[in-house]
Amino acid sequence: AEVAYLLEEEGLPREAAARVAAELARHPNALLRTMVEKELGVVVDEGRGALAGALTMGVSFAVAGLVPIVPFLVVPVESGTYAALAVSAAVLFAIGVLKTRWTKRNGFVSGLEVVALAAFAALAGFLFGTVLPALVGAPAAAG
Repeated sequence: AEVAYLLEEEGLPREAAARVAAELARHPNALLRTMVEKELGVVVDEGRGALAGALTMGVSFAVAGLVPIVPFLVVPVESGTYAALAVSAAVLFAIGVLKTRWTKRNGFVSGLEVVALAAFAALAGFLFGTVLPALVGAPAAAG
């Protein structure tokens, strides 16, 4: 009944929606996939497999980890921190803009959101690694 209702909301006539829902009910995987896509707006894609996903994630982390390091190889160490912050913010902003290909949102706002989330994560890391240990009398994280 729920799938029929969702299909009616998509514009199918009530009888057609009921027929399609009844057919989907005979195929549990198709029914589940349809419900997830219609209710949550999430497209279920099987992908290439666990190994391909693991390799993609590993390469992504390696490349992303180089972003704040490369400026120290190019500029003097004294100004490397500022260069690393600027380059990291620029790359994060670009990632936010890139994700709008799929989200269809404003690129500038999306870029700022990603930079803000990263800044919040950095601040949280600083607080939990330095400030909080000092408050409770524990040694601060080495950095």
